Order: sequence, then structure tokens, then C-alpha cells
Amino acid sequence: MPTKKTAHTKTSSRAAKKAPAAKRVAARKSSAKKTSMKKTSRKDTAAEQKQCFACRDAVAPQEQCFWVYDGPVIDSITHLIDALEKMTQHQYSYHARGEQNDFAVWVRDVFGFDECADALLKVRSKSGAIRALKACCACT
Repeated sequence: MPTKKTAHTKTSSRAAKKAPAAKRVAARKSSAKKTSMKKTSRKDTAAEQKQCFACRDAVAPQEQCFWVYDGPVIDSITHLIDALEKMTQHQYSYHARGEQNDFAVWVRDVFGFDECADALLKVRSKSGAIRALKACCACT
């Protein structure tokens, strides 16, 4: 009979050893998930930075600059924001009337920033256009 107890004791000690190993595997899996989540967030940050650098460095060629009615010539998104802040309501209304928005068309056609152009189409005021452009690019 003592041999049975010894065998039973060995079996129970094996089971005890297996339980911590299972916990270690589970711990490894959870740490692997945390690591992959961190990598994803780093990529998101890099993508946001690329967008900011793209719009900051984007300058329209001279023949594609935006000519504001009775106002300045604009060659970048940051200059557009500055011009909108100084622009009269009459100048803004001339370019953004009804469904037609010259600023949105220019941003889409020259720079290819569809999200910014769509945001400009949705707003109905000069201050809304400024907010929309600033929201599209964090570098401004």
C-alpha cells in the first residue's frame, strides 16, 4: 500500500507543477497582447505625425495657388488658415456660397486632403472653416 500512496503523491505533485506552468503560459499570452497594443498605438501616433508633416510641408506650385477675391494669394493650408482669420465676410462669402466652396475644391484638388475638403463643405461660416482646418491637422 505505501507504493500506491507514493504514486498518488507523485501524481499530485505533477499536477501541482502543471498548474503554475499553465498560469505562466496565460501570463505570457496576456503580456504579448499588451505588447501588440503598444505597438499599434505607436503606429497611430506615427501616422498622425506624418499627416501633420504632410500638410505643414505641402506648398502649392505657383500656378495652383489660391487667389482670394480682392485679397492675398495662398499657397498652403497654414496660409489658408491665416488668410481666413484676416478675411472679410464678403471675401469668404464670395468663395463659399451655397453648395459651392472654392476652398474645399482647392484643398482636395491641389493637396489631395479629402477629409479636410469634406469638413470645409459641411461648415457654413468663416469661423467654422477655420475650426475645420485646424481639426484636420494638429500642426496648425
